[in-house]
Amino acid sequence: MIIARDPETQETFIIEKARHHRDNIFDVSDDEEVANQGEAFDSGLVTVYYCEGPQAFAAPFHVDCYKVLADAYEPRDIDLATLYDTLESLCPRDDSVYRSHLDFDYDKPSHKVAFTAYDFSFASPNRVSDDDISVGGELKRNSRRSGSSTPHILNGERLTPTRIYDDMPWAKYILHVKTHKLTMDMALYYKNLVALGNGRLKEGDFSLPVRMHLQNRCRLWGVCTRLLEECSTNGYSANKTKTKTKKQEPLIKYTKKTDEILNGAIQSPMPLLTFPPCSRTIYDSVSLMEEMKDLEKAEPVIRVYWGASKQLVGIGIYDPVTDTARTLGSKSLFRRTQDAQIPPDNWLAAIFIVTKEVPQKIPKVWRRVIVGIKFVFLYDDFVSFGEPVGDVRVLVPKPWHTVVGIGATWKEGRGLESLVLLQQDQEKVPKSAHCRVGMEYPDDLEGLEVSKVFRPDPRIANFLWRGWIPCRPGIWPTYPVRLDPLMPMPVETLMLTKPLTDEDYNFVLGVDAQFRGFEVLFEYKDKTKTVRRSIGLATAMHYFVMDSDEQITKCYITGKDKIEGIRLVTDKTKHFIVGRPGPEEMGLAKQGLSMESIEGFHCRWSDDRNTSLTSLGVLTLEFSSVNLAEEREDKDQDNILGHYWVPERPQTRFPIEESGQIHGRTPMIERLRYPGVGLPSRQAVVTWLDCSKPLETISITMCHSTTTKLLMMTSMVFKYAEGHEPMYFGPFPIDSPEHEKGVKKQDRCACIHGGSFEQEIEDIPHYEPDKWRVYGGYLKALRVWETEIGVLTGLQFVAQESESQKWGFCDGEYSHELDLQSKEGMTWGIKFFLDSNGRNHVSEDIVVVAVQRIKVPKNGDNPQRLPYKKSRYM
Repeated sequence: MIIARDPETQETFIIEKARHHRDNIFDVSDDEEVANQGEAFDSGLVTVYYCEGPQAFAAPFHVDCYKVLADAYEPRDIDLATLYDTLESLCPRDDSVYRSHLDFDYDKPSHKVAFTAYDFSFASPNRVSDDDISVGGELKRNSRRSGSSTPHILNGERLTPTRIYDDMPWAKYILHVKTHKLTMDMALYYKNLVALGNGRLKEGDFSLPVRMHLQNRCRLWGVCTRLLEECSTNGYSANKTKTKTKKQEPLIKYTKKTDEILNGAIQSPMPLLTFPPCSRTIYDSVSLMEEMKDLEKAEPVIRVYWGASKQLVGIGIYDPVTDTARTLGSKSLFRRTQDAQIPPDNWLAAIFIVTKEVPQKIPKVWRRVIVGIKFVFLYDDFVSFGEPVGDVRVLVPKPWHTVVGIGATWKEGRGLESLVLLQQDQEKVPKSAHCRVGMEYPDDLEGLEVSKVFRPDPRIANFLWRGWIPCRPGIWPTYPVRLDPLMPMPVETLMLTKPLTDEDYNFVLGVDAQFRGFEVLFEYKDKTKTVRRSIGLATAMHYFVMDSDEQITKCYITGKDKIEGIRLVTDKTKHFIVGRPGPEEMGLAKQGLSMESIEGFHCRWSDDRNTSLTSLGVLTLEFSSVNLAEEREDKDQDNILGHYWVPERPQTRFPIEESGQIHGRTPMIERLRYPGVGLPSRQAVVTWLDCSKPLETISITMCHSTTTKLLMMTSMVFKYAEGHEPMYFGPFPIDSPEHEKGVKKQDRCACIHGGSFEQEIEDIPHYEPDKWRVYGGYLKALRVWETEIGVLTGLQFVAQESESQKWGFCDGEYSHELDLQSKEGMTWGIKFFLDSNGRNHVSEDIVVVAVQRIKVPKNGDNPQRLPYKKSRYM
């Protein structure tokens, strides 16, 4: 649980459902109480033990520890606001970015068992870890009366239960001692409690779980008692509403009295714009005008100040009448100024802050600085200063609020660290200014389009944008790793926005086989041009071809610490799957039920080589389609595993039939990452290729082998003769990617993390294509090689006049030969099962793990669902 405070309403509340995310950040997206709070909690992430900036402090509390605190305070109820203020006063005052505790003595153990399995400080203070062990039972057994001594006497004093629990109140919960006075010796019971509370092992015959439990309860009772004393001695009031206490020398110093118009103004969370952060920063604010009634005619001038190194060091409001300015920042750094005046009949709607990483003198250490700023006004206008290119943070007001001031934090002698827009509710805006702030649309602005009014999703402020800035779409959180909106961690953006043209084109989405890059292509069918956008460092791309009027409406992801599977669904119910879709996949953007189409992606990788995709979010726009809220489960109906067909099953008027066994099915196989899991697994997907048409070529791609003997075929293309559209599955390798030039072969792929052969990594590229020319012939058969336990290791095609190369491990005679020659009324197809080769925890490839012959009825094509087209990539 987390004790938190809403910075807008000043309400103190408890977040009951909090999962540790990373460092000192918790994921609270599942808590219902958080949904009722202000936008400071919109991201679903809460940073604890962090007092910098005006955002609210928060502190985690183990549920068991909170119960001990409540027990220690009985019969009174804990005042939550008082407890919060006390915890906030203990916020650490240091320069560390990662803070894991308060500035308070937790009385942790210092002896050799600390941070080991025997560290009692990890034991629950409310229950024993082993359900079969009774604390009361062990105490009764070890405190039994004996006939050789006078019971209940210790050092000449007769002990009573009241005396025992006065000395050791932490033990009250264990036994109702009065009911056991005839069988227990109170003196022995007292001695046992003293020994157990102090961690001495020589008294009695107690199990380790009981010793650890009682010792930690005694320790935490003392910690909680001292914390309650802090609450009392500090004299905090239960109905106190201030979030900063001047008596305690807060980490942010307020320099002067707030302007009157800023009284009651709210501020959204203040993101960290520069890095590393400073300690003991100064916070101040300036207003754009004196009173709300001035909003109709005020034309404030915002002045920015640049330092000697062309970095933003200050901001303020300049008055040209008096030639004076109210400034925020270290004046000793000011070298150059630039002014942006808010136009008449327009108003400030956002600030774009451009930041960059620059190297420090220390090797391999980078700083983030502010190098540019852009003031965006409501009605399609802006003023920009400094560098236009970099990672951009967008500051916007809440819906139905108007900007009335600017706040900033900085450290003396350093540039600005944070900026924030101060806002008032639009209910306070005079009617004469309604058009100016967008509450009504003006009639006298010629040619104004409502779509050009700057009203982005306020969640745009939750990310540091690298590349395209999504000002129109709805912006959703990233998964599986939720990014902290206050920290400068950039996300890259790929927009799927379609061109405004009447020309016919294919809409093509590409995803790297190992999620290292994305691209979108608009391929015009008259072959005159292709429009391409991309992000990341792609090596081999899966391509998904859609019609120009087709929309992606749903996105599901699989993975805990990184993306391991992406499943996209279109409004025509086709699937595009990369990786392994899991049973616990998560649907983004309310699983597409909000009647929106996906217009883009924003994502973050684990490092600058894009080794792992750790965060993926979607951008959405409203969209109307008859199929938008539906999802046809395109799976094998007769297969309890329910494998998805990609992009869709054979589109025929009559049902297809599976013929013969699945070659490659095995109940168990030892892969490095998935030991003991059979093939095909539940997360396998299926696709098919038509064997009834004359072929020009069959192209395949093999990837690096693994220490498990498997067929390492990642893709296959059937290029037909006589003008038939090609069919394919799997990724297309990129020939000599730019990001691999000058990089050692061993560093080009993640096979170095295990599961592959070093010599193979050194000698050949990760993806190696091959081709067999059929010259218009028809396929006769497919030969398969399997191991003794049924693992598929090799394939070979046989045509009328020739045989293909043997692909994979094809030792000795083939195991089976599948007849592919068409017969009257039906043709043959091959169903391919695609699953992970389980190479290692960093990188894996999706390969062919099994094949099966299928019967496809002749003349059974569904004219409304023609095969997908992909001529450009053959």
